[in-house]
Amino acid sequence: MAKIKSTIDDVAADETTTPPEEVKQKVIINVHDSTLNVGDNWDAAYNFDGATDENGKTVNLDQITVSKAVNTSKAGNNNVKYSYGDVTVTAIVTIIDKPEPERDSYIVQHGDNIATVSTAHNVSVGWVKYVNNLSSNRLKPGKTLYFSL
Repeated sequence: MAKIKSTIDDVAADETTTPPEEVKQKVIINVHDSTLNVGDNWDAAYNFDGATDENGKTVNLDQITVSKAVNTSKAGNNNVKYSYGDVTVTAIVTIIDKPEPERDSYIVQHGDNIATVSTAHNVSVGWVKYVNNLSSNRLKPGKTLYFSL
């Protein structure tokens, strides 16, 4: 208890007050959604951003119950639940097929020849013919040439 001195109408008085009770906070768990490629590794820590208990103290991931592991062998959504006490939040881990890598390409212009195009892309004429399934050294304007498989 604390004593407070106050003055009302120039009359001093002593009051006794009771401090307010400590207010409990809510348990907070912060997670985020993510997207991975098929075959990538996943760990519960990847989606966990942090947590605090009802007293505002940090809760570590090893104190959190995680509902399941994520299967990264096939595309799809995985709902992963993170729980502490009576609070549960969900992170969605989306698994996607690996995108095709971008291929270096060039559109043949009028007057181009296979030797200069090959040299400009640091590959041999034979490689350009192989990758593009060409049977001759003649290039047709407008054709797209690729330089990697």
